[in-house]
Amino acid sequence: MMDRMLVAVGWAMADSFWWITGMAVCVWVVLRLTEGAAPAVRYVVAGVGVAGALFAFVAGVFGGGVAGVPVRLMATTGPLPVAIGGASFSGAEWARPLSMVWLCGVMLLSLRTVGGWVYLRLLIRRATVRDWPEMATLCARMGVRRGVELRTTGRVDSPFTAGFWRPVIVMPVAALAGLPADQLEAVLLHELAHIRRHDYLAEWMLQVIETVLFYHPAIWWMSSMMRRERERACDDMAIASGVERGCYAEALVRLEEMRVPMGANGWAGSDLRGRVMRVLGRPSRTPAWPVLAVLALALAAPFAPLMVAQVPKPYSMWLNEDVTYIIEPAERRRFESLADNAEREQFIEQFWKRRDPTPATMENERKEEHYRRISYSNELFKEAGKPGWATERGRTYIVFGPPDEREVHTDPWFEQWRYSYVEGRGKNVVFTFGKR
Repeated sequence: MMDRMLVAVGWAMADSFWWITGMAVCVWVVLRLTEGAAPAVRYVVAGVGVAGALFAFVAGVFGGGVAGVPVRLMATTGPLPVAIGGASFSGAEWARPLSMVWLCGVMLLSLRTVGGWVYLRLLIRRATVRDWPEMATLCARMGVRRGVELRTTGRVDSPFTAGFWRPVIVMPVAALAGLPADQLEAVLLHELAHIRRHDYLAEWMLQVIETVLFYHPAIWWMSSMMRRERERACDDMAIASGVERGCYAEALVRLEEMRVPMGANGWAGSDLRGRVMRVLGRPSRTPAWPVLAVLALALAAPFAPLMVAQVPKPYSMWLNEDVTYIIEPAERRRFESLADNAEREQFIEQFWKRRDPTPATMENERKEEHYRRISYSNELFKEAGKPGWATERGRTYIVFGPPDEREVHTDPWFEQWRYSYVEGRGKNVVFTFGKR
């Protein structure tokens, strides 16, 4: 029984490969023809392609192929003949090792998915619960009838939602500290749109399909289209709820600026420019390249790091650690484009000169204070596996300086910092670290 199943899986991978490729091409054509359609419609188009790919594979395993007609050519001579459409060889000796490779891939990706779920639950459990009086009003505006809990943490740099029966929105502390009230409201409405659309459940289903069909690059392309259109659909829902377009576009950009470049998840993500252009009424077109190019990209991916110019480590550390919280996006792009160390040194010198409050003196008080804050954070705020500058308290201290009042509680541990005034947030701003 097990042997027959292994052979069936191997044949299904061969039989479904070109069906999935064909469906991906159809999805690309439909997306090109529906550039002006609502993102929710385009999301369904990509979702139909992903669901159809899963059907093609399952039909290959249990039904002998799509509609009972497997795409196999007649057997050819030789131990490993190659034929378009999934070559049919004389026996099942090739199908068993192929299915074993598939099984190993499924197990590894399943561990990743389960591990991600466990980490997500622990992250939410350790996040600080926030009492946000306006949440009920925002839920009513978005049409969300369930109670939604708001939590904050310094362990992420992008907002996200989780939970189906008891939804929760997790926000980075920096977003609450650095976003004006109207932009923060726009971000929360975007997350509430995810809850209304049940995107949390849909995302887990999509990850299951990616796990089963991981071997086909077109699956990853179609799933990326689903996620892109999902974010854009939530953008439209937030704007339809009353958010001003310019305010929303600025919120997208500000959130991206706040991200720590440490490989964490991204709320704005790689589609930031496309989303901002759509919000401002200048939508971009789906890239005009065939879906089959995904296969070429997959083959070229291992060599990509060799073709990307890397910033030397000392300057990379200066960019991504020393000044990551205070450097402007335009300055970051300029620094990353520099070709030699002499230009980088000159850039760093000019960077601090522009921030010197007393340029006529030899001392740069702003620079000295900044590095004093970093040193203080590294000494007092470090956590397990994380230096002090990268922690929630360290980031707050580096950006805003020492608090006017500080309270530390021990059972359970949590800490509160009060600032008499924070620009953009107003008076008597309180940051809470830890769990009440």
